[in-house]
Amino acid sequence: MNLFFRDNHSADSISTEPASAGISIEIAALLKLNYPSLFQSEASFNTEIIGGANINSLNYRINKNYYLKFLPVQKAGLKPEVYPQLADQLRHTGFNSADFYSTEGEEEKKFGLIVNSDFLKGEHYFFLQDFISESFYTGTEEQAMQVPELVLKLENVFSKSSGWTDSSIFQESSPFRNINLKADWEKLKPLLEERGAANDPFLTQTISIIPELISGYLEFNADELDNLIEFPDFGVYHSDLHPHNLLSDSSNNLWVIDHESFRFMPKVIYRGFSIFKLLRKSISTERCTLHFIQELIRERFRKDEILKLKFGAQTELVRRILLILNLHYFSGDSRWNADLVKHTAGVKEAELMFSQAE
Repeated sequence: MNLFFRDNHSADSISTEPASAGISIEIAALLKLNYPSLFQSEASFNTEIIGGANINSLNYRINKNYYLKFLPVQKAGLKPEVYPQLADQLRHTGFNSADFYSTEGEEEKKFGLIVNSDFLKGEHYFFLQDFISESFYTGTEEQAMQVPELVLKLENVFSKSSGWTDSSIFQESSPFRNINLKADWEKLKPLLEERGAANDPFLTQTISIIPELISGYLEFNADELDNLIEFPDFGVYHSDLHPHNLLSDSSNNLWVIDHESFRFMPKVIYRGFSIFKLLRKSISTERCTLHFIQELIRERFRKDEILKLKFGAQTELVRRILLILNLHYFSGDSRWNADLVKHTAGVKEAELMFSQAE
């Protein structure tokens, strides 16, 4: 299997394309109604789609200055009214985070109104922020060297002393509350053996690798997985800190985005998966060698810590593999199948990245 290939997070800047006239008109009406002081006097709107097709959300840049996001209600683990509090806490602890605009008018000001429209295809929250930058985290040696401290610092933003981890808002929305990868695999294994790739040639090679890969992972990490179920180190962390959720501005400052991805989750998964995803880009774009990244990890972390990083990264990758297989076999949802290849390769990539602890 090809490792450290370029994936959907390899780009260094956003891609945009003009929205259709119909969508632009609908968005303009929404903005003028809910943010009149910002948009009522606008004679024309420059509405650009950010990132092309996005399974999880619809994202737009408005008049070059504003970022508008539509998030399906059913996929919003955290309700948008919490996002401004997250942004405030991030800034309070030294991180860069764009503020959210509340709606205006006679009614109570709100964040994340629920809207519906033909182009949305279902109920969505929508919310508005300033547009920060067109540039993502690129994974240069200079940026890669900042990753360990950034990840460690970010994990303390919503500490137990702040009261965030006691919030039912986070705990109830967490996909990690009932994590049991062994049970999930026992349910899926017979289907995998019986149906294979389900007539999907794209997945044939990956499906053939998965049984041995996951069985070996579960056997090797049996004790750690038993402890994980007991909630030993859960807290509020960013569950998807990949290269495109860190924006780089003109002063090379990094901005944390995608506030809906903050979750009540194990620290070991947050730390390992975040470091893996960010440093993986450095290798896949050939800005850093694998050896450079291995040395960076070895210099910053002790042997026991590196083993935990590997466990955390591989656990999240396996969790995502099982989630995609569940959707594929039980819901007939194949939209995430391409990620199955990426995550399966990722399990082996994490083995290499954190191998110097062996």
